[in-house]
Amino acid sequence: AKGSRTKARPTAASPRGKAAPGKGETRTDGAAEPAFDAGRDEALANLGGDEALYARLISVFLRDTPGDRARLAAALDASDAAGTALVAHSLKGNAGVVGATTTADRARDLEHAARAGETARFAACRRALDKALDAALAGFAAKGHEPAAP
Repeated sequence: AKGSRTKARPTAASPRGKAAPGKGETRTDGAAEPAFDAGRDEALANLGGDEALYARLISVFLRDTPGDRARLAAALDASDAAGTALVAHSLKGNAGVVGATTTADRARDLEHAARAGETARFAACRRALDKALDAALAGFAAKGHEPAAP
């Protein structure tokens, strides 16, 4: 109908009821990101409510993320789009499993940019991902989680 508008519906990626950034976009509106573990309840539900397993997965995330970041930095520094997409995809999945929704979203943005060969977007996507990873790592640590043993 002429003049009709549709409202954005809340999604797992946008619990505030605002549209989440579209494919390949990062937040630029200055709005606060959701809590670093906004997807915690969904992640826990996917694990059948097993709190011990959830805590173990967080520990693995804390242990593995520094190595993933180093691999990502190497791929980006080498302008390796395929390697960047692979590591970003891994980070996306790992973050999603522990409910670090914003981190998963930022990793997805970088993965999509890499798969599309949009190297001009790598720096902005990397900064957004680094910010989200820093918040997730600090947030989980603040909640008493420690990295798993190697």
